[in-house]
Amino acid sequence: MAYLFRKHDFYFCTICYFHQNAEIENSAFLGAFRILGIGTIYSLGYLWIIISTFAIGQYILRYFNFPIHKVSEQIISIAVGCSILGTLLTILGLFYFLNSIIVWILTIIPIIIFHKKVIEFLQSIFLKPVVFNHLTLLKTFPLFIISIFLSAGFISAFKPFPIGFDGSGLYLNLSSLIAQYQGLPQGHQAFNASVFFSLGELLFDNKTINLIISHFSIFLVLVVIYRLARLIISPSNSWLALAIFYTLPVVTYQTVREEKVDFFLTFIILSSFLWILESHVFNSKNDKKSIYVWAISGGLLGYAFGIKYLSIYGIVALIVLWAYRQGGKFAAMGSLSFLTFILFLGGLNKWAYLDISPQHLLWIKFILLFVSVVCFLNIFLQKRTIFNPKKIQSLFLFLISIIIPFLPWAFKNISEHKSISTAHILTGKSANPEIKPYLKLFADEEDLYPLTYKKFNSSKFRFYS
Repeated sequence: MAYLFRKHDFYFCTICYFHQNAEIENSAFLGAFRILGIGTIYSLGYLWIIISTFAIGQYILRYFNFPIHKVSEQIISIAVGCSILGTLLTILGLFYFLNSIIVWILTIIPIIIFHKKVIEFLQSIFLKPVVFNHLTLLKTFPLFIISIFLSAGFISAFKPFPIGFDGSGLYLNLSSLIAQYQGLPQGHQAFNASVFFSLGELLFDNKTINLIISHFSIFLVLVVIYRLARLIISPSNSWLALAIFYTLPVVTYQTVREEKVDFFLTFIILSSFLWILESHVFNSKNDKKSIYVWAISGGLLGYAFGIKYLSIYGIVALIVLWAYRQGGKFAAMGSLSFLTFILFLGGLNKWAYLDISPQHLLWIKFILLFVSVVCFLNIFLQKRTIFNPKKIQSLFLFLISIIIPFLPWAFKNISEHKSISTAHILTGKSANPEIKPYLKLFADEEDLYPLTYKKFNSSKFRFYS
């Protein structure tokens, strides 16, 4: 199979030749036929990865029988499967065991075990008709727009190498290095998405499928957004919301050009929210099940944290959601204020590139802490308990489940630095030699920006060899 995918790499050159050589009759038709043929072959590779993650997710979700929508169950199974398979690949990569044979075994066994579920899943995708009731011109317009952008995104995904700056320099470059090393490269922050994208080369020895996994993640995002929208609005309005999201410039740019991890990250985060909302945990009287529902959602967000550390905002959002369920609006407002206060203590202004003076930052921290104290004091005066042992179990499991998927990265980074600190846990040590600057400058602000001030004191610059 790997030979089949490698053989079709040269078709990209053939397509360009067809379109540039005017002597060949019907070159446009032949070029389009080539694109369709290559797209079908590569899409089968992507489909194999999707059904394997679906089968892994079904192994976990089979213990829950919440009355959630069938499509929601399928898409959440894929998200859970991506998290579990990605974490297993990371663990194997720590010990440089990421070879094709092991990865093929990891993807084949779940499909064999849950072959009936897989067959039903494939039938629902390719054979089950999609029914639209009471269609009008206004209702079909969003579908028309979505189909155009889907077609453009489908064609743009098939390329022999990444063309975006971030994709070629970091995300997809790491995926290729992982496949070549059969392990995790040294340094960097956690890169769960790059590990998962490397399945294209590990399974099929083809870089194009790495790119396809990155681009095609938008299709999964669209399904999750539609299911979230259907919880509060009608089907026609849900399609309209989907069209508005898909036509945003920031989305279309990544769909047709840049190869990033944001679509994959969005899919995992939104799936965790969809799981919480559609599992009817708010109305469930079974406390044990609700505890494990929060644990699964925490595992998804923990895996998302290993994709990008900015996923901590999703973690904060679900903690606030938990607090709202336990203690109402004051608990939610107090939790949000206190967690934001903690983030600012941890340097949120630096992460978000917020230009805030130290004095203003101090006032922001004080206000956030004051609001949280007032909210929790109000809860105490109303004699409402939100942190009793029974209620805290779900939050405790949620937080533990966030930590577990990140443990392999913490182990990797600490072993590279051979020391423990917050910075060393979050970022690995590069294998490149440290470059020490020949010139060290020690100056005041007015010396660094001489045009802003009348005098420039050059004596404060010190030179070291």
